[in-house]
This record gives sequence, C-alpha cells and structure tokens, in this order.
Amino acid sequence: MIPISAAMAWFDKRVIDGAIKGIEWGSIRISMNLRKVTTGSASDYILMAVVGGISILILLWGVI
Repeated sequence: MIPISAAMAWFDKRVIDGAIKGIEWGSIRISMNLRKVTTGSASDYILMAVVGGISILILLWGVI
C-alpha cells in the first residue's frame, strides 16, 4: 500500500496541483489583460458587445 499511496501523492502534487495552478495563473493573466481594456465608458462596452455579437453571427453563419 505504501508504494501505491506514494505514487498517488506524487501524482496529486505534480499533476493535479500543477493543473490547478496553471488554471489559476491563466485566469490571473487574462484578468490583468482585461483590466487594460476596461475603460468605464458605456459606449466602449456597447461597441464591444456589438462586435462580439457580430462575430458570433459570422461564426454561426459559417457553421450552418
């Protein structure tokens, strides 16, 4: 049992915790980049929503 539990502990520490820390690092990185884009101006947010909506429509049109 001890070798199996040691292997499982290694897997948890290296693989599972590594994946969680990678997701955490990625989300922090994305939020830092998004802070640069946010201005607080309603017109900027409306423009972003319109561009996003048009992008989704173009993607859906290409799929169908």
